[in-house]
Amino acid sequence: MKVFGWIAILAWAAFLYGGVKLTSRSALLCATALDFPENHMLDARDLTCASSAATKIYEGRYLKHPSTKNDAISPDDVSDSPILRIDPNTTVFILPILSNRVNKLDADQKIDLGTNSTAIVKQGRVIAVLCAATEPEQCRLALEIPQSELKALVDAPGQVGIVDGSKNGTPLNVDGAVNGQHK
Repeated sequence: MKVFGWIAILAWAAFLYGGVKLTSRSALLCATALDFPENHMLDARDLTCASSAATKIYEGRYLKHPSTKNDAISPDDVSDSPILRIDPNTTVFILPILSNRVNKLDADQKIDLGTNSTAIVKQGRVIAVLCAATEPEQCRLALEIPQSELKALVDAPGQVGIVDGSKNGTPLNVDGAVNGQHK
């Protein structure tokens, strides 16, 4: 009879533990508001969560895999740093950017780098936008650049920047200046 009592107590404890774990996990679940690539740095606007506490868990963290709109996100789906999958024929190039450019750039985006209106590197791939949680205004852009184009980029006369095609080929320098003039 004592054995059945212990079995009942253990089954009850396992039931309670499983219920608490399931409840706490579901309280942390959120859904994505849009489609996002791998290494997208999450922002509160990117998520629909049951509570603001759940949103804070994900802010400033990176998606480990691509996500489509309304995908459920749990703590297992994010990382404190981006996942780097670098082609052996490329080099990682890090550029500082102003915080007002952060929301316009995202992982897997293709950008041109150059000076003045001349593109030196075409279709460089953004790996991730890197921002420190303590100082979000100091962000950097991690780019994947073909090794064959790296020397031309490093030897370029003048300040290298993102060639912004929407502005008639005027380069938007990485620190936010256009042709040396801050906006």
